Amino acid sequence: MDPPILCQPRPASSRPARSRSARVKHGLAHACFACACAEQAPLVRRARAATFRDCSRLGARLLLGSLASAAAARIVPDPDQAGSLGPLLELLTGSLLLLAKVLGTALAALGSLLAFNTLAIPRAKTDTTHQAAAHPEHDHYSQVLADAIRLETVSQDAGSDQETDPRPLRALRELLRKSFPRAHERLEVTQVNTYSLLYKWEGSDKSLKPIMLCAHLDVVPAPGEWEQPPFSGNIVDGVVWGRGAIDNKHNVVGELAAVEELLKGGFEPRRTVYVAFGHDEEISGFQGAKYLAEHLKTKEKIGKDGMAAIFDEGPMMVEGALPGIKGPIALVANAEKGAVTVEVSIDAPGGHSSMPPIKEEGSIAIISKAVLKLEQNQFPAHFAPGPAGMYAQMAMASPYFRGPMRVVVANLWLFAPLLKKVSECGGPRRFGSGRVAKRR
Repeated sequence: MDPPILCQPRPASSRPARSRSARVKHGLAHACFACACAEQAPLVRRARAATFRDCSRLGARLLLGSLASAAAARIVPDPDQAGSLGPLLELLTGSLLLLAKVLGTALAALGSLLAFNTLAIPRAKTDTTHQAAAHPEHDHYSQVLADAIRLETVSQDAGSDQETDPRPLRALRELLRKSFPRAHERLEVTQVNTYSLLYKWEGSDKSLKPIMLCAHLDVVPAPGEWEQPPFSGNIVDGVVWGRGAIDNKHNVVGELAAVEELLKGGFEPRRTVYVAFGHDEEISGFQGAKYLAEHLKTKEKIGKDGMAAIFDEGPMMVEGALPGIKGPIALVANAEKGAVTVEVSIDAPGGHSSMPPIKEEGSIAIISKAVLKLEQNQFPAHFAPGPAGMYAQMAMASPYFRGPMRVVVANLWLFAPLLKKVSECGGPRRFGSGRVAKRR
């Protein structure tokens, strides 16, 4: 069999005479290129079945092999030209041109890969601007939420000059009883520490761990100016306004509404379902959540890992939370950022205000620098790995993205570090914020 054309020798008559250094130089170049080709041979044999990404990588590696062989061909200088700058300039110019070609080809391959991955994403069939069809029950539950907002169940901090008024909590409990008659008739309802509520929906299979839905009955104070009065419960253009509409009376009404509708349809759960409403969540839950947990442990005999799942409040239905998606998005939080409390103290010599310390040596200046350093050195962002992680969830939502963000989520293998960096530089303000859809 004839040797490959690449390796065929020239006829003796057509080959110019070469010095020993020239033969070494060209021999080294051929050896480097042969090694590069041999290294890629297994990939070449699989090229027909490879994906577009594999082919792009193959091409890049072959180009790098060619660059190495070309550079090797110029490494060994010809002694006849040792005193001239011509070979050096030729080497520099040729190397820069070759590098430019390689970079250009690599960028073209990268662009093709990004475009291929982006075009491979199917278009979303669901219209994200779709509005739910009108239903008679919607008006009823909207009115219940509006009535709940009108009850000023405000939790006051211990240091506040006002005390928490328990009367709105009692009124809200009565409103829930009247608004959801099936739930209060079918479920076991317990008042925990007077004002918190625990609903128990007994399941048919006692071997299954129960689940629990959570919400809270209280709200924070509402100072300042509001577009609608904070405790008016006004319904304007189908939107319920007021303090608690999104934190967290909508969950109270929504969870009980779901139970009410399921009971209306004759549903019976296999596993037991708990619905827990604390009454002082906004001031840490020491009178509500704490007592609810103790009740579940002592009365219901639910210990550590005794629940199959617990569903608590999280993000809302918002618009603009993720660039590139039009319409409202339901953000489901499956992980939670932790918190840390730091106490900084300093011991410094005493003094007198008539002779304040100089050169920033005072205790106030020193402790201010410490606080500033804490502020400037935040913990790095961490996205949970696996199918429940943010990257996996963004990939699942990729059909709904438009514009440049569609390219980003289609190529997270490249852009994931960029997203992480953005989150570290103010992610909640950039990617976690947005206008609440049909808000207030």
